[in-house]
Amino acid sequence: MAASSFAPAAVPTWRPTPAQEQLLQACLLPEAPAQAAFRAWAAHTAPHTASLLSDAATWRLLPLLWSRWRRWPHTGEAAAAHALVAESLAEVKRTWLENHRRLKAANALAEQLAAVGVPVMLVKGLPLALQAYGDLGLRPMGDFDLVVPFAQVQPALQVLAASGWRPLPTPLKHSSGEEGEAALPPWALQPRPLQAFDALFLQVRHSHGFRHASGLEADLHWFVFQGHCDPGVDEGIWRGAAALASVNRAPGCQPSPLLLVPDPADHLLLVLSHAARWDVVPAVRWLADAALLLRAAPTLDWDRLRLEARRRRLTAVVAPMLALLQEQAQAAVPSAVVRELAEVRRSRRERLLAPVQPGSPDWRGGVEEVRYLHRRWRQLRRRTRAVDPVPDFHRFVRHVLGAPDLPSLDAYALAQLQRRLGWARSTPQASGQADST
Repeated sequence: MAASSFAPAAVPTWRPTPAQEQLLQACLLPEAPAQAAFRAWAAHTAPHTASLLSDAATWRLLPLLWSRWRRWPHTGEAAAAHALVAESLAEVKRTWLENHRRLKAANALAEQLAAVGVPVMLVKGLPLALQAYGDLGLRPMGDFDLVVPFAQVQPALQVLAASGWRPLPTPLKHSSGEEGEAALPPWALQPRPLQAFDALFLQVRHSHGFRHASGLEADLHWFVFQGHCDPGVDEGIWRGAAALASVNRAPGCQPSPLLLVPDPADHLLLVLSHAARWDVVPAVRWLADAALLLRAAPTLDWDRLRLEARRRRLTAVVAPMLALLQEQAQAAVPSAVVRELAEVRRSRRERLLAPVQPGSPDWRGGVEEVRYLHRRWRQLRRRTRAVDPVPDFHRFVRHVLGAPDLPSLDAYALAQLQRRLGWARSTPQASGQADST
């Protein structure tokens, strides 16, 4: 496919709007410029305050803004914006309570997994709230993410099942949160059976969601990075992990000493690569996650991040995000690292895919998803012994996606093609459901 056949790249969902930039600066900059940014944001949003209630990307940042705003002098200007931030105290309290429930559940799982010899690492939202934010009330999330080694995922699955955690349906792409489950076929709403977590599935997907009877949700990862699903790929991350309790900064919170957290360089790279994927709710809070993680880990090993970004071929994503982190949050990102990552020579495939944001719901993103599945199928066919052959590609995709039969898969593929070709004419709104991590 020629590069010229790609349409110009759309603005990535990780890049904030001008109003979101002002909000993030109010959250992250020193006091004087932060207050100036808040006044600019308040003036900018004053005519649209009501619409902010449905703007999930902005709403996610209000608890962090509240933690700064409460210490500032409040004038009579921009009363609506002040009232909106004041009302977010209720969200701070709700988030604090829910995240304490998540931490308690993570502690319990760590104990249960340790009993069968399985180490566990927390990534993204919950450990960021503890280490980077230093307050469980300031980082909203919909679930928590735990990682186990790939070689030990089967006993981990058994522990979760015995503890009341049930698999969610296999995640499939749909156009927007406005359509939600209505855009999916009925079979895609059924929980994935435990017996379907076999070697083929586990080496194509990197994680799967689970729900407890209490209503809590968790993502079980057996690989840390999406799309990087080769056994042994995460060995360096496991070697560099530390006890979460040793870096916890949240008063009154006690993570289990059995819970691990990645080295800050690995964790920052994960935050960036995860946020770079298209999301119906723009993932702009990655700037706050990254900036606060850097403040909590001022001696971050930039060589480690640089080498890992190159090894995983993430330089095209990481370089512009680190540059924006420098610019918007005044983060201590070495300019030499940004330049080096930006200048990395990329393969022909990487150049062709440059306009395609990972996970994009348009036709180009669909092509890349099929290419990924086909690439993994070829790799697994070469790797698997003759006594345990990989099925043909059609049946392989049916198994990975959880379709009950080949006609169901064909109907889903046709619906996806029609939706993706028409997606540009009906861009999803940022108020829908999204990755909740």
